[in-house]
Amino acid sequence: MKIEAYHLALETIFIFTYTVLWFKDLFKKPEIVPLWQTPAFYFITGNVLYFTGCIFLFLFIDVIYKSSGLISKYWILALFLGFIMRIMIIKGLLKATVKKP
Repeated sequence: MKIEAYHLALETIFIFTYTVLWFKDLFKKPEIVPLWQTPAFYFITGNVLYFTGCIFLFLFIDVIYKSSGLISKYWILALFLGFIMRIMIIKGLLKATVKKP
Protein backbone atom coordinates (compact mmCIF):
# COMPACT_ATOMS: atom_id res chain seq x y z
CA MET A 1 0.00 0.00 0.00
CA LYS A 2 2.75 2.42 0.91
CA ILE A 3 4.63 1.82 -2.36
CA GLU A 4 1.43 2.46 -4.30
CA ALA A 5 1.09 5.74 -2.42
CA TYR A 6 4.49 6.87 -3.68
CA HIS A 7 3.41 6.15 -7.26
CA LEU A 8 0.21 8.07 -6.62
CA ALA A 9 2.27 11.00 -5.32
CA LEU A 10 4.28 11.02 -8.53
CA GLU A 11 1.09 10.90 -10.60
CA THR A 12 -0.34 13.74 -8.52
CA ILE A 13 2.70 15.88 -9.26
CA PHE A 14 2.24 15.23 -12.99
CA ILE A 15 -1.48 16.01 -12.81
CA PHE A 16 -0.88 19.32 -11.03
CA THR A 17 1.94 20.27 -13.38
CA TYR A 18 -0.14 19.69 -16.49
CA THR A 19 -3.17 21.36 -14.90
CA VAL A 20 -1.16 24.51 -14.28
CA LEU A 21 0.20 24.39 -17.83
CA TRP A 22 -3.33 23.94 -19.22
CA PHE A 23 -4.66 26.92 -17.26
CA LYS A 24 -1.65 29.00 -18.29
CA ASP A 25 -2.27 28.15 -21.95
CA LEU A 26 -5.99 28.79 -21.55
CA PHE A 27 -5.47 32.28 -20.14
CA LYS A 28 -2.95 33.21 -22.85
CA LYS A 29 -5.64 32.99 -25.52
CA PRO A 30 -7.31 36.30 -26.38
CA GLU A 31 -10.85 34.90 -26.53
CA ILE A 32 -12.66 33.92 -23.36
CA VAL A 33 -14.05 30.39 -23.42
CA PRO A 34 -16.37 29.26 -20.62
CA LEU A 35 -14.78 26.32 -18.83
CA TRP A 36 -18.09 24.45 -18.69
CA GLN A 37 -18.07 24.18 -22.48
CA THR A 38 -14.65 22.56 -22.80
CA PRO A 39 -14.38 18.78 -22.38
CA ALA A 40 -10.83 19.05 -21.04
CA PHE A 41 -12.14 20.91 -18.00
CA TYR A 42 -14.13 17.86 -16.91
CA PHE A 43 -11.16 15.51 -17.36
CA ILE A 44 -8.87 17.81 -15.40
CA THR A 45 -11.37 18.49 -12.63
CA GLY A 46 -12.13 14.81 -12.12
CA ASN A 47 -8.46 13.86 -11.98
CA VAL A 48 -7.50 16.71 -9.65
CA LEU A 49 -10.32 15.88 -7.22
CA TYR A 50 -9.43 12.20 -7.15
CA PHE A 51 -5.68 12.58 -6.83
CA THR A 52 -5.90 15.37 -4.26
CA GLY A 53 -8.27 13.42 -2.04
CA CYS A 54 -6.60 10.04 -2.29
CA ILE A 55 -2.97 11.09 -1.91
CA PHE A 56 -3.35 11.75 1.81
CA LEU A 57 -5.36 8.59 2.38
CA PHE A 58 -2.79 6.40 0.66
CA LEU A 59 0.22 8.07 2.28
CA PHE A 60 -1.22 7.81 5.80
CA ILE A 61 -2.79 4.36 5.48
CA ASP A 62 -0.19 2.85 7.85
CA VAL A 63 -0.89 5.44 10.53
CA ILE A 64 -4.66 5.05 10.14
CA TYR A 65 -4.46 1.28 10.39
CA LYS A 66 -2.15 1.29 13.40
CA SER A 67 -4.17 3.89 15.31
CA SER A 68 -7.72 2.69 14.67
CA GLY A 69 -7.48 -0.67 12.93
CA LEU A 70 -10.38 0.29 10.68
CA ILE A 71 -9.69 1.13 7.09
CA SER A 72 -13.14 0.48 5.66
CA LYS A 73 -14.65 3.82 6.63
CA TYR A 74 -11.69 5.64 5.08
CA TRP A 75 -11.91 3.62 1.87
CA ILE A 76 -15.41 4.98 1.37
CA LEU A 77 -13.74 8.33 0.69
CA ALA A 78 -11.53 6.78 -1.99
CA LEU A 79 -14.51 5.02 -3.56
CA PHE A 80 -16.57 8.22 -3.54
CA LEU A 81 -13.76 10.23 -5.14
CA GLY A 82 -13.24 7.51 -7.75
CA PHE A 83 -16.95 7.60 -8.52
CA ILE A 84 -16.87 11.40 -8.92
CA MET A 85 -13.80 11.15 -11.16
CA ARG A 86 -15.51 8.63 -13.43
CA ILE A 87 -18.66 10.76 -13.64
CA MET A 88 -16.57 13.77 -14.64
CA ILE A 89 -14.69 11.76 -17.28
CA ILE A 90 -17.96 10.45 -18.73
CA LYS A 91 -19.36 14.00 -18.77
CA GLY A 92 -16.20 15.17 -20.60
CA LEU A 93 -16.55 12.36 -23.14
CA LEU A 94 -20.18 13.27 -23.74
CA LYS A 95 -19.22 16.94 -24.20
CA ALA A 96 -16.47 15.96 -26.64
CA THR A 97 -18.73 13.76 -28.78
CA VAL A 98 -21.65 16.19 -29.09
CA LYS A 99 -21.86 17.59 -32.62
CA LYS A 100 -21.77 21.36 -32.69
CA PRO A 101 -24.29 23.12 -34.95
